[in-house]
Amino acid sequence: MSKLNSYLGLAKKSGCIVFGFDNIKKSKKIKCIILDNNASEKLKNHINNLVNLRKIKLKELTKLSLDELLNTNNCKVIGIENENFVKPILDSEE
Repeated sequence: MSKLNSYLGLAKKSGCIVFGFDNIKKSKKIKCIILDNNASEKLKNHINNLVNLRKIKLKELTKLSLDELLNTNNCKVIGIENENFVKPILDSEE
C-alpha cells in the first residue's frame, strides 16, 4: 500500500473527496484535483480549464488508477476539499 493510497483512504473516510467532474464544478471548496491515468482527452481539457480558472492544484496519475486507489468503478477524477490533505497527496509517489 502506497502513501498516496493511505492519504486518499483517509480523505475518503473523512468525507472530503468529491467524485466526478460535474460535482467538482459545483463545489467551491476544491483545493486539489486528481486525474486518472485513463481519463479521456475531453475530460483532461475540461479539468485543465477549471484548474487554470480557479487556480487549483492538479495531480495526474501515471501508474495507478483512481479505481485501484479508492476501490471504486469507473472513477476518472476526484476533488479534495480539505487543504490538510493536499500537500501530502501531491508529494506522494504512486
